[in-house]
Amino acid sequence: MKEISIEKAISILKNNIIEYAMEIDNLNYVSKDKTKCLDFENAFVIITKEKETFIRIIPINALCDYNEIWEQIKNNENICLSVNVYNENEENVRGVFEKHFDSIRVAVDYVFVNRSEHAINGNIRILVEEDKDAFVSMENTPQQYRPPLNILFSVFVTKRSGEIIAYYDGERILGYLSYNSLFGDVYDVDYIYVSPSHRGKGIGKQLANAYASIVKGRGGIAYWSNAKNIVSEKTAKSAGFVLIRKALIFK
Repeated sequence: MKEISIEKAISILKNNIIEYAMEIDNLNYVSKDKTKCLDFENAFVIITKEKETFIRIIPINALCDYNEIWEQIKNNENICLSVNVYNENEENVRGVFEKHFDSIRVAVDYVFVNRSEHAINGNIRILVEEDKDAFVSMENTPQQYRPPLNILFSVFVTKRSGEIIAYYDGERILGYLSYNSLFGDVYDVDYIYVSPSHRGKGIGKQLANAYASIVKGRGGIAYWSNAKNIVSEKTAKSAGFVLIRKALIFK
């Protein structure tokens, strides 16, 4: 085991950018004076010490020795541990770490890898300033931890921190998907929402199709990270997104 720079870790992970895009994005934003990166030859371990000690284990191949890694990291305080897993090693990961923590949850990321592009439904378009009134007045159930629609529009459209695509029915918006660039040509979904009275009609799938096609048309990589529920996962899969990363998060 040796310590390497964050820049070195990023350069290695970029050799397989599709698989490690989320890790690269995280490393781009960590506080460098609070973070160190350990190279265990078959895995990277990223340790960031803030109020909690956030530790991410990124296996590079199937030879990763999780027991060795645990021995090196176990003396940290208030650990929140994220471990990337694959079908063949998930049981091993659980066996090593689960007994040391009180809770566990699963996070999953998807990526669009289809060679062909979807045709974009004619009711869907990228929003511009003139769409603000329609967007902020759409049928919307307030969501926990989500900003009001006017703030969302300001951030993604007015300030151009990303883009919002919306499904129109006449002059009404029935659903939207917001997304932004993580780095370079790698994009990720921020949120997808369909008005309650119009769910079950395939609008979410059409928005997902449009997002994938827009990004692919730009020569980019379209991610659907941290799908938070079964509906979100189902929508991603129906549009051709495939599982690219599964992480077990221990606290």
